Amino acid sequence: MTKTCKGHTTQRRRRTGKYKDPQSSWTKITKGWEYGRKEHMSLDAQNLLIQDWMVTTAAVHDSTVAKAQIDSGQGYKYFLADSVCDS
Repeated sequence: MTKTCKGHTTQRRRRTGKYKDPQSSWTKITKGWEYGRKEHMSLDAQNLLIQDWMVTTAAVHDSTVAKAQIDSGQGYKYFLADSVCDS
């Protein structure tokens, strides 16, 4: 996840409701709440090439993007992913 602004700035904007980045959103993580975006990538591990990539708001769950990421790697024998792809 990429933070779009510093923590104290985020909290101030949360109180006032004045956000400058409409492509960012809040998400719950293990350490609390974060404001930002998520990057999703499909890589060819043998050649270290990016096959597909996508940037979403932080509120988008990884499982919603997983199907598109798996479809981008159709010609490969193996697909290694986080456990979120099981759902």
